[in-house]
Amino acid sequence: MTSDNSPEKQSRSVVGGRTALIAATVLAAVVGTTAATTMEAVAAPGADRQGGPVSTAADPASGATAQAGSTRTGFLAKAFTLSAKPSPAAERKRLKSVFQLSSSQSTGLYAKASSRIAVGVDDTPDSRAGKVELRVGVPGAEGGQHIIGLKPGVNTYRVPVGGMLYLSVEGDSSSAPTTVRLGGGGVMEVPRFVLGTTGNDEFRRMLDRQTAAPWVEYVGERTILTVDRATALKYRGQDQRWLMENYETIALAQDAVNKVGPGGRTSPSPLVQHITLDGRAKKGTARAEDGHVAFGPAYARVLLSPKKLQFDDKAWKVWLELGRQRQLQPVSGEGLGEATASLYATAVERHFDHPFRTPAPLKPSRMLAKLREANPKSVDVRRAVMLDQLRLAHGNDFWPKVNNLTLNDRPIAPRTHQDTLVVTAGVIAGADLRDFFAKAGISVGPFGQKNLDSLDLRKPGTDPSTLGYGTPE
Repeated sequence: MTSDNSPEKQSRSVVGGRTALIAATVLAAVVGTTAATTMEAVAAPGADRQGGPVSTAADPASGATAQAGSTRTGFLAKAFTLSAKPSPAAERKRLKSVFQLSSSQSTGLYAKASSRIAVGVDDTPDSRAGKVELRVGVPGAEGGQHIIGLKPGVNTYRVPVGGMLYLSVEGDSSSAPTTVRLGGGGVMEVPRFVLGTTGNDEFRRMLDRQTAAPWVEYVGERTILTVDRATALKYRGQDQRWLMENYETIALAQDAVNKVGPGGRTSPSPLVQHITLDGRAKKGTARAEDGHVAFGPAYARVLLSPKKLQFDDKAWKVWLELGRQRQLQPVSGEGLGEATASLYATAVERHFDHPFRTPAPLKPSRMLAKLREANPKSVDVRRAVMLDQLRLAHGNDFWPKVNNLTLNDRPIAPRTHQDTLVVTAGVIAGADLRDFFAKAGISVGPFGQKNLDSLDLRKPGTDPSTLGYGTPE
């Protein structure tokens, strides 16, 4: 007979149906009656693989729903109902982006080093196909992130190095949701701000509580921002709601550069941008990679201050790096990477400078003007300025049209990156821009020459290189 205070009895009060069996096994596994395996393992031998629906409370963060339960002192268990998302590799291919976004879904949980954790997974088509993953660690921080495949039933692990916990289900979004129950004696909740759910004062009270977890998380619909707790405390007084609204705005503004989203033919990615700020790092790194964008301590005042994220000169580098996960790969090689990345930064600048003006005034970029003044000989800056001059010549919607053409273009033969840029820009401008691009050392190969000759475009009536910034040296 089960007592009212037993882990199994209390787990049944949190969950219902057949999942209570999984929950009870999870609790037993965590407290020691089921042997834990190493992180490389996939599932505990002989684990119960039955699953069922879990009654959960709404948690809008990253599309997951969650419910927490505590069955004994020091033990935390939480249930998540996860909808499948497409794989980052598939999304990069669909959107032709330079770097992948992330399919991680925030749990707000941290596991201490040497913790024994257990993960109960519902038996669904996605879990049977091996599409459910547990991710341990913060991407872009020291130690990186370890990915563990999960199977239906109970999966148990001993975590050798402490880390944040994330879940991922990669598959068809129309498939049935998968419920995952995660718990352990060394698992704890971190201070976590969820846009639309958590109030600023509530979050600050979380920050003020003592915790062994070294990380704090801020979550929006399209953004996960993971910050070391010591740095988050320094910026405790900032407006977290405004901050996360700014990150959501940045994602929308940068999608619009490719004409992705409202008004475009291409739907935005449902994946998130995972931003890491590690104030313990030794260098002021700013680096985009597959699945994350990592920043060092030099960027803390911009990343955690909503006003500085909008207007500080150092925000340019933040906008630039965030844009690389939406930057188009076909026009980012052959020395074009910094220039085409600037398109995503200037779009954010215009939005924050003129938030209530649609369209924004047709003015030169204040940040590019400063960069040109500081680095007049920089090829990257010169090319970025020339791209902005084409916007001044043809309107704020010029680059969204060019990029959307690039995104949907299916050339019959491979093109060079410079060919693609010059040809697509010429098509949208209705002008032969070969001489204009040549001033920045951007040339057209035989294939591009043939394309442009067949279009029979005229030379532009006004030289775009004279607009806004003056003639290049």
